[in-house]
Amino acid sequence: MKFIHRILSFFIPDKKTENTYSNTTAPVEIIKTLQASKTSPWSEKNMEFYLQLEDRYYQYFIGVNSLLEVDLSSFEINVIKSLEETILEEHSLSKDIPRLPSIVPKLLHLLKTDDFNWKEIADLIASDPVILIEIIKVANSSAYNLKVNEEPLEHIISKIGLLEIRVTIVKVALKPIMLFEGGHFLKHSGTKIWDHAVNTAVACRTLASIYKYDQFDAYLAGILNNLGMVIVVKKMNKIKDFTIAPRSLQFQKKLLNLSKQLSIKIAENWEMRPNIIQALTEQLHSDVRKIETPLGDIIFEANSVSMEHILTNKNLWEKKEIADKKDDYTPFEKAYKALDNL
Repeated sequence: MKFIHRILSFFIPDKKTENTYSNTTAPVEIIKTLQASKTSPWSEKNMEFYLQLEDRYYQYFIGVNSLLEVDLSSFEINVIKSLEETILEEHSLSKDIPRLPSIVPKLLHLLKTDDFNWKEIADLIASDPVILIEIIKVANSSAYNLKVNEEPLEHIISKIGLLEIRVTIVKVALKPIMLFEGGHFLKHSGTKIWDHAVNTAVACRTLASIYKYDQFDAYLAGILNNLGMVIVVKKMNKIKDFTIAPRSLQFQKKLLNLSKQLSIKIAENWEMRPNIIQALTEQLHSDVRKIETPLGDIIFEANSVSMEHILTNKNLWEKKEIADKKDDYTPFEKAYKALDNL
Protein backbone atom coordinates (compact mmCIF):
# COMPACT_ATOMS: atom_id res chain seq x y z
CA MET A 1 0.00 0.00 0.00
CA LYS A 2 2.92 2.37 0.70
CA PHE A 3 4.00 1.85 -2.89
CA ILE A 4 0.58 3.03 -4.07
CA HIS A 5 0.75 5.96 -1.63
CA ARG A 6 3.97 7.16 -3.24
CA ILE A 7 2.58 6.76 -6.74
CA LEU A 8 -0.72 8.52 -6.13
CA SER A 9 0.95 11.38 -4.29
CA PHE A 10 2.32 12.45 -7.67
CA PHE A 11 -1.22 13.02 -8.94
CA ILE A 12 -1.55 15.99 -6.64
CA PRO A 13 0.74 18.97 -7.23
CA ASP A 14 2.42 20.63 -4.27
CA LYS A 15 1.67 24.03 -5.71
CA LYS A 16 -1.54 25.60 -6.87
CA THR A 17 -1.89 25.30 -10.61
CA GLU A 18 -5.23 26.76 -11.66
CA ASN A 19 -6.38 29.07 -8.88
CA THR A 20 -6.50 29.42 -5.11
CA TYR A 21 -9.85 27.76 -4.57
CA SER A 22 -8.61 24.15 -4.60
CA ASN A 23 -6.63 24.66 -1.40
CA THR A 24 -8.67 23.65 1.64
CA THR A 25 -6.59 25.95 3.81
CA ALA A 26 -7.90 28.97 1.90
CA PRO A 27 -9.64 31.62 4.02
CA VAL A 28 -13.32 31.07 4.70
CA GLU A 29 -14.06 34.35 2.91
CA ILE A 30 -12.68 32.94 -0.35
CA ILE A 31 -14.83 29.82 -0.09
CA LYS A 32 -17.91 31.92 0.65
CA THR A 33 -17.17 34.20 -2.28
CA LEU A 34 -16.96 31.23 -4.63
CA GLN A 35 -20.17 29.73 -3.27
CA ALA A 36 -21.90 33.08 -3.65
CA SER A 37 -20.97 33.10 -7.33
CA LYS A 38 -23.58 30.38 -7.73
CA THR A 39 -26.90 31.89 -6.66
CA SER A 40 -27.88 28.57 -5.09
CA PRO A 41 -25.88 25.32 -4.90
CA TRP A 42 -27.08 22.91 -7.57
CA SER A 43 -27.39 20.08 -5.05
CA GLU A 44 -29.91 21.95 -2.91
CA LYS A 45 -32.30 22.47 -5.81
CA ASN A 46 -32.03 19.06 -7.43
CA MET A 47 -31.96 16.38 -4.73
CA GLU A 48 -35.16 14.70 -5.91
CA PHE A 49 -33.92 14.66 -9.49
CA TYR A 50 -30.60 13.16 -8.35
CA LEU A 51 -32.32 10.40 -6.34
CA GLN A 52 -34.49 9.44 -9.33
CA LEU A 53 -31.38 9.22 -11.50
CA GLU A 54 -29.49 7.25 -8.87
CA ASP A 55 -32.32 4.70 -8.51
CA ARG A 56 -32.56 4.20 -12.25
CA TYR A 57 -28.82 4.05 -12.75
CA TYR A 58 -28.45 1.47 -9.96
CA GLN A 59 -31.01 -0.78 -11.67
CA TYR A 60 -29.11 -0.42 -14.94
CA PHE A 61 -25.78 -1.08 -13.23
CA ILE A 62 -26.94 -4.18 -11.35
CA GLY A 63 -29.15 -5.44 -14.18
CA VAL A 64 -32.61 -5.44 -12.60
CA ASN A 65 -35.82 -3.83 -13.79
CA SER A 66 -37.55 -3.38 -10.45
CA LEU A 67 -36.69 -3.33 -6.76
CA LEU A 68 -38.84 -4.70 -3.96
CA GLU A 69 -39.47 -3.92 -0.31
CA VAL A 70 -38.34 -7.38 0.82
CA ASP A 71 -35.87 -8.82 3.30
CA LEU A 72 -32.26 -9.15 2.33
CA SER A 73 -31.38 -12.42 0.62
CA SER A 74 -28.47 -14.54 1.87
CA PHE A 75 -26.45 -13.29 -1.10
CA GLU A 76 -27.15 -9.66 -0.25
CA ILE A 77 -26.33 -10.23 3.43
CA ASN A 78 -23.00 -11.83 2.57
CA VAL A 79 -22.06 -9.06 0.13
CA ILE A 80 -22.79 -6.37 2.72
CA LYS A 81 -20.83 -8.24 5.38
CA SER A 82 -17.84 -8.63 3.08
CA LEU A 83 -17.86 -4.92 2.16
CA GLU A 84 -18.17 -3.81 5.78
CA GLU A 85 -15.19 -5.99 6.70
CA THR A 86 -13.17 -4.45 3.87
CA ILE A 87 -13.90 -0.95 5.15
CA LEU A 88 -12.80 -1.92 8.66
CA GLU A 89 -9.71 -3.85 7.54
CA GLU A 90 -7.51 -1.36 5.73
CA HIS A 91 -5.14 -3.99 4.31
CA SER A 92 -8.04 -5.50 2.34
CA LEU A 93 -8.05 -2.53 -0.02
CA SER A 94 -4.61 -3.42 -1.34
CA LYS A 95 -5.91 -6.83 -2.44
CA ASP A 96 -8.61 -5.30 -4.63
CA ILE A 97 -6.80 -2.27 -6.08
CA PRO A 98 -3.81 -3.23 -8.26
CA ARG A 99 -0.56 -1.31 -8.55
CA LEU A 100 -0.14 1.40 -11.12
CA PRO A 101 2.31 1.37 -14.06
CA SER A 102 5.84 2.19 -12.87
CA ILE A 103 6.27 4.97 -15.44
CA VAL A 104 3.40 7.02 -14.01
CA PRO A 105 5.20 8.36 -10.90
CA LYS A 106 8.21 9.30 -13.00
CA LEU A 107 6.09 11.34 -15.39
CA LEU A 108 3.98 13.05 -12.77
CA HIS A 109 7.02 13.77 -10.64
CA LEU A 110 8.63 15.59 -13.55
CA LEU A 111 5.44 17.45 -14.38
CA LYS A 112 5.10 18.90 -10.90
CA THR A 113 8.61 20.32 -10.74
CA ASP A 114 9.44 23.89 -11.76
CA ASP A 115 12.36 23.03 -14.00
CA PHE A 116 11.01 20.16 -16.12
CA ASN A 117 11.58 20.25 -19.87
CA TRP A 118 9.23 18.90 -22.51
CA LYS A 119 11.98 16.84 -24.16
CA GLU A 120 12.48 14.78 -21.01
CA ILE A 121 8.71 14.29 -20.69
CA ALA A 122 8.47 13.32 -24.37
CA ASP A 123 11.18 10.69 -23.98
CA LEU A 124 9.35 9.06 -21.08
CA ILE A 125 6.02 9.14 -22.91
CA ALA A 126 7.60 7.59 -25.98
CA SER A 127 8.86 4.69 -23.83
CA ASP A 128 5.31 3.66 -22.89
CA PRO A 129 3.19 2.68 -25.93
CA VAL A 130 -0.11 2.91 -24.04
CA ILE A 131 0.50 6.46 -22.83
CA LEU A 132 1.95 7.47 -26.19
CA ILE A 133 -1.14 6.26 -28.05
CA GLU A 134 -3.43 8.20 -25.73
CA ILE A 135 -1.36 11.36 -26.14
CA ILE A 136 -1.49 10.99 -29.93
CA LYS A 137 -5.27 10.58 -29.73
CA VAL A 138 -5.50 13.85 -27.82
CA ALA A 139 -3.21 15.59 -30.32
CA ASN A 140 -5.30 14.33 -33.27
CA SER A 141 -8.58 15.34 -31.68
CA SER A 142 -10.59 18.24 -33.03
CA ALA A 143 -9.70 20.22 -29.90
CA TYR A 144 -6.03 20.39 -30.98
CA ASN A 145 -5.76 19.03 -34.53
CA LEU A 146 -1.96 18.95 -34.32
CA LYS A 147 0.28 17.60 -37.05
CA VAL A 148 1.65 14.62 -35.16
CA ASN A 149 3.73 13.31 -38.07
CA GLU A 150 5.39 16.64 -38.79
CA GLU A 151 6.52 17.87 -35.38
CA PRO A 152 8.73 16.44 -32.60
CA LEU A 153 6.79 14.88 -29.74
CA GLU A 154 8.02 17.48 -27.26
CA HIS A 155 6.48 20.24 -29.39
CA ILE A 156 3.21 18.34 -29.58
CA ILE A 157 2.87 17.79 -25.83
CA SER A 158 3.88 21.38 -25.02
CA LYS A 159 1.03 22.58 -27.24
CA ILE A 160 -1.40 20.19 -25.56
CA GLY A 161 -0.46 21.71 -22.22
CA LEU A 162 0.25 20.64 -18.67
CA LEU A 163 -3.35 20.07 -17.54
CA GLU A 164 -4.32 17.84 -20.47
CA ILE A 165 -1.12 15.79 -20.22
CA ARG A 166 -1.69 15.15 -16.52
CA VAL A 167 -5.34 14.22 -17.09
CA THR A 168 -4.33 11.80 -19.85
CA ILE A 169 -1.75 10.12 -17.61
CA VAL A 170 -4.35 9.69 -14.86
CA LYS A 171 -6.77 8.09 -17.33
CA VAL A 172 -4.12 5.66 -18.56
CA ALA A 173 -3.07 4.79 -15.00
CA LEU A 174 -6.55 4.23 -13.56
CA LYS A 175 -8.33 2.58 -16.50
CA PRO A 176 -6.93 -0.93 -15.85
CA ILE A 177 -8.18 -0.71 -12.25
CA MET A 178 -11.76 -0.30 -13.48
CA LEU A 179 -11.79 -2.83 -16.32
CA PHE A 180 -11.91 -6.54 -15.60
CA GLU A 181 -13.46 -9.73 -16.89
CA GLY A 182 -14.69 -13.02 -15.47
CA GLY A 183 -17.79 -13.91 -13.48
CA HIS A 184 -21.36 -12.71 -13.79
CA PHE A 185 -21.05 -9.33 -12.07
CA LEU A 186 -17.62 -8.53 -13.44
CA LYS A 187 -18.88 -9.08 -16.96
CA HIS A 188 -22.20 -7.32 -16.49
CA SER A 189 -21.36 -4.43 -14.17
CA GLY A 190 -17.57 -4.14 -14.20
CA THR A 191 -17.37 -2.67 -17.69
CA LYS A 192 -19.78 0.11 -16.73
CA ILE A 193 -17.59 1.53 -13.97
CA TRP A 194 -14.99 3.09 -16.25
CA ASP A 195 -17.57 4.83 -18.45
CA HIS A 196 -19.31 6.28 -15.41
CA ALA A 197 -16.00 7.40 -13.86
CA VAL A 198 -14.74 9.13 -17.01
CA ASN A 199 -18.11 10.78 -17.64
CA THR A 200 -18.20 12.11 -14.09
CA ALA A 201 -14.60 13.30 -14.29
CA VAL A 202 -15.14 15.15 -17.58
CA ALA A 203 -18.35 16.71 -16.26
CA CYS A 204 -16.48 17.74 -13.08
CA ARG A 205 -13.76 19.36 -15.14
CA THR A 206 -16.28 21.23 -17.28
CA LEU A 207 -18.22 22.48 -14.26
CA ALA A 208 -14.99 23.43 -12.49
CA SER A 209 -14.06 25.62 -15.46
CA ILE A 210 -17.45 27.34 -15.24
CA TYR A 211 -17.41 27.73 -11.45
CA LYS A 212 -13.75 28.85 -11.39
CA TYR A 213 -12.40 25.84 -9.50
CA ASP A 214 -9.18 23.86 -10.03
CA GLN A 215 -9.94 21.66 -13.03
CA PHE A 216 -7.45 18.90 -12.26
CA ASP A 217 -8.64 18.49 -8.67
CA ALA A 218 -12.21 18.31 -9.96
CA TYR A 219 -11.30 15.77 -12.65
CA LEU A 220 -9.48 13.55 -10.17
CA ALA A 221 -12.32 13.78 -7.64
CA GLY A 222 -14.78 12.76 -10.36
CA ILE A 223 -12.72 9.68 -11.19
CA LEU A 224 -12.43 8.71 -7.52
CA ASN A 225 -16.10 9.28 -6.73
CA ASN A 226 -17.19 5.92 -8.15
CA LEU A 227 -14.00 3.94 -7.57
CA GLY A 228 -15.55 2.13 -4.60
CA MET A 229 -17.78 0.27 -7.05
CA VAL A 230 -14.72 -1.64 -8.25
CA ILE A 231 -14.48 -3.33 -4.86
CA VAL A 232 -18.26 -3.77 -4.66
CA VAL A 233 -18.39 -5.67 -7.94
CA LYS A 234 -15.39 -7.82 -7.06
CA LYS A 235 -16.91 -8.78 -3.72
CA MET A 236 -20.26 -9.59 -5.33
CA ASN A 237 -18.48 -11.79 -7.82
CA LYS A 238 -16.83 -13.83 -5.05
CA ILE A 239 -20.02 -14.72 -3.18
CA LYS A 240 -20.90 -18.31 -4.05
CA ASP A 241 -24.56 -18.42 -3.03
CA PHE A 242 -25.84 -16.22 -5.87
CA THR A 243 -29.06 -17.68 -7.28
CA ILE A 244 -31.24 -14.68 -8.15
CA ALA A 245 -30.47 -11.06 -9.00
CA PRO A 246 -30.43 -8.70 -5.97
CA ARG A 247 -33.79 -6.94 -5.85
CA SER A 248 -34.02 -5.60 -2.31
CA LEU A 249 -34.43 -1.87 -1.79
CA GLN A 250 -32.51 -2.32 1.47
CA PHE A 251 -29.60 -3.77 -0.48
CA GLN A 252 -29.57 -0.85 -2.89
CA LYS A 253 -29.43 1.67 -0.07
CA LYS A 254 -26.68 -0.16 1.79
CA LEU A 255 -24.66 -0.90 -1.34
CA LEU A 256 -24.63 2.71 -2.55
CA ASN A 257 -23.60 3.94 0.88
CA LEU A 258 -20.84 1.33 1.23
CA SER A 259 -19.56 2.13 -2.25
CA LYS A 260 -19.19 5.80 -1.31
CA GLN A 261 -17.44 4.86 1.92
CA LEU A 262 -15.02 2.69 -0.05
CA SER A 263 -14.28 5.55 -2.44
CA ILE A 264 -13.39 7.71 0.55
CA LYS A 265 -11.20 4.96 2.04
CA ILE A 266 -9.33 4.58 -1.24
CA ALA A 267 -8.80 8.35 -1.46
CA GLU A 268 -7.49 8.38 2.11
CA ASN A 269 -5.18 5.42 1.53
CA TRP A 270 -3.86 7.03 -1.64
CA GLU A 271 -3.22 10.21 0.37
CA MET A 272 -5.42 12.50 -1.67
CA ARG A 273 -5.51 16.12 -0.61
CA PRO A 274 -7.99 17.10 2.14
CA ASN A 275 -10.24 19.09 -0.21
CA ILE A 276 -10.86 15.99 -2.35
CA ILE A 277 -11.52 13.73 0.65
CA GLN A 278 -13.86 16.33 2.14
CA ALA A 279 -15.81 16.63 -1.12
CA LEU A 280 -16.13 12.85 -1.43
CA THR A 281 -17.27 12.61 2.19
CA GLU A 282 -20.01 15.14 1.52
CA GLN A 283 -21.51 12.75 -1.05
CA LEU A 284 -22.48 10.46 1.85
CA HIS A 285 -24.97 12.90 3.31
CA SER A 286 -28.65 12.31 2.67
CA ASP A 287 -29.19 15.98 3.51
CA VAL A 288 -27.61 17.90 0.62
CA ARG A 289 -27.50 21.03 2.76
CA LYS A 290 -24.45 19.41 4.35
CA ILE A 291 -22.59 19.72 1.05
CA GLU A 292 -20.67 22.83 2.00
CA THR A 293 -17.65 22.94 -0.33
CA PRO A 294 -17.63 24.04 -3.98
CA LEU A 295 -15.97 20.77 -5.01
CA GLY A 296 -18.62 18.73 -3.18
CA ASP A 297 -21.34 20.50 -5.11
CA ILE A 298 -19.44 20.05 -8.39
CA ILE A 299 -19.15 16.28 -7.83
CA PHE A 300 -22.84 16.01 -6.98
CA GLU A 301 -23.90 17.86 -10.13
CA ALA A 302 -21.34 16.10 -12.34
CA ASN A 303 -22.42 12.66 -11.13
CA SER A 304 -25.99 13.55 -12.10
CA VAL A 305 -24.83 14.69 -15.54
CA SER A 306 -22.92 11.43 -15.96
CA MET A 307 -25.82 9.18 -14.93
CA GLU A 308 -28.33 11.04 -17.11
CA HIS A 309 -26.02 10.94 -20.14
CA ILE A 310 -25.46 7.18 -19.81
CA LEU A 311 -29.12 6.36 -19.20
CA THR A 312 -30.31 8.59 -22.03
CA ASN A 313 -27.94 6.95 -24.50
CA LYS A 314 -29.20 3.54 -23.36
CA ASN A 315 -32.82 4.69 -23.93
CA LEU A 316 -33.50 4.23 -20.22
CA TRP A 317 -34.20 7.88 -19.44
CA GLU A 318 -36.09 10.68 -21.17
CA LYS A 319 -34.04 13.83 -21.06
CA LYS A 320 -35.52 17.29 -21.17
CA GLU A 321 -34.71 19.32 -24.26
CA ILE A 322 -31.55 21.42 -24.09
CA ALA A 323 -31.73 25.09 -25.04
CA ASP A 324 -31.30 25.81 -28.76
CA LYS A 325 -28.60 28.45 -28.30
CA LYS A 326 -25.28 27.67 -26.67
CA ASP A 327 -25.37 31.01 -24.88
CA ASP A 328 -28.49 29.82 -23.05
CA TYR A 329 -26.96 26.55 -21.80
CA THR A 330 -26.96 26.04 -18.07
CA PRO A 331 -23.74 24.67 -16.50
CA PHE A 332 -25.45 21.26 -16.31
CA GLU A 333 -26.24 21.39 -20.04
CA LYS A 334 -22.70 22.50 -20.89
CA ALA A 335 -21.31 19.55 -18.95
CA TYR A 336 -23.78 17.22 -20.68
CA LYS A 337 -22.71 18.52 -24.09
CA ALA A 338 -19.07 17.97 -23.16
CA LEU A 339 -19.89 14.27 -22.74
CA ASP A 340 -21.39 14.19 -26.23
CA ASN A 341 -17.91 14.97 -27.55
CA LEU A 342 -16.15 12.07 -25.82
